[in-house]
Amino acid sequence: MVEYDAARHICANKELFSTYTPFKDEKMVYLGNSRTTNVLGKGKVLKLTSSKMLALNEVLHVPNIKENLVYVALLGNFNIKMSFESDKIVMTKNNIFVGEMIL
Repeated sequence: MVEYDAARHICANKELFSTYTPFKDEKMVYLGNSRTTNVLGKGKVLKLTSSKMLALNEVLHVPNIKENLVYVALLGNFNIKMSFESDKIVMTKNNIFVGEMIL
């Protein structure tokens, strides 16, 4: 059995994946409250942010999670900067607007 920590992008809805590879073996993810839950597959999720598409790769499919998770530290690895403004997150790369997500 392979186990992941929650330092990954996670999506509950399989329909949001543009590419998807189901796992043949049992895989689990550790959640913040020290529980584990099943991971059924992984793939790419395209997220619409202010009329721009943001491709999230290697997203884990975890149907039992309540909210989809975008791991901000992973976006930072691609030089995407985040600023939190009232009810939204604004993303920029090289000082160019990439998109925003409403909270």
